[in-house]
Amino acid sequence: MALIARPDATAMLEGMAAALVEAVGPELTTDYARSQLASAVTLLRYLAGEFDGAAQSRLEEIAEVEETLAGAAPALIAAGAGDLAGRLTALLAEPAADARLSTL
Repeated sequence: MALIARPDATAMLEGMAAALVEAVGPELTTDYARSQLASAVTLLRYLAGEFDGAAQSRLEEIAEVEETLAGAAPALIAAGAGDLAGRLTALLAEPAADARLSTL
């Protein structure tokens, strides 16, 4: 029985870009068509990079938001909203959410 490799989305997008360059590119006869192909290939490669780094980017964004919120607790206490500051501190102390791409 032969095993079929199942590439991830990044590999599929890169494969599509390569196939367009190799198979479609030589058939194009106008500068406009070649320009459109180059744009499509650039977009596919951009999407591959974004997909690959999506989880890491979201985690970095969440860390920045949490850092900003953590700095708000003293101001909330000074403004008489100690209960809100306490809830915010408790929320930030909870474990990080599931970072699998399927759950983001």
